[in-house]
Amino acid sequence: MAILFSGRGFQRIHGVGFTIRTNLLQTLTESPVAISERLMTLRIPLTKHRYATFISTYAPTLPFDDETRDHYYAMLRSTLMQVPCRDKLIVLGDFNARIGSDSKIWGNVMGKHGVGNINSNGHRLLNLCSDFGLFVTNTLFQLKHKHKTTWMHPHIDALASVRLRSCQSSRPPRRSDHQSDAWR
Repeated sequence: MAILFSGRGFQRIHGVGFTIRTNLLQTLTESPVAISERLMTLRIPLTKHRYATFISTYAPTLPFDDETRDHYYAMLRSTLMQVPCRDKLIVLGDFNARIGSDSKIWGNVMGKHGVGNINSNGHRLLNLCSDFGLFVTNTLFQLKHKHKTTWMHPHIDALASVRLRSCQSSRPPRRSDHQSDAWR
């Protein structure tokens, strides 16, 4: 097994990464990209000139100020926008978010088996998922609550989000200078 890591120092703390089979390393056509100690991407070739892009992520917890959390989500949003539309997209990580269980409002991004009440990180996560056509997959299955979340609170810590729609229908619109002036 090989560990691909993005973080501080040799102790491998404060970071994210991937563990992959050593024999897969030689099939990689691109190097993993360490965006920050909270974000890392890995693009793996599939068949017929197709790829899967994996994003490993670790979101700031609620005690961090809004500016720090907003900066993280801006980096994640920028990273998602750089993923080619034809790639399979899988986002894995610890989002430190409570997304609640309101699948009537958020049915396009979550299943019927969410847990708890939504918090501010949950709003950020669900909005991001909605903008990019991602789905919170651990809300699809009816499991015991202790198997849906980790830690002491119902946070979405281990999450797999997959892109369900084409980029054309799921990417946030890019504003031209004319449009952005209209909103000032």
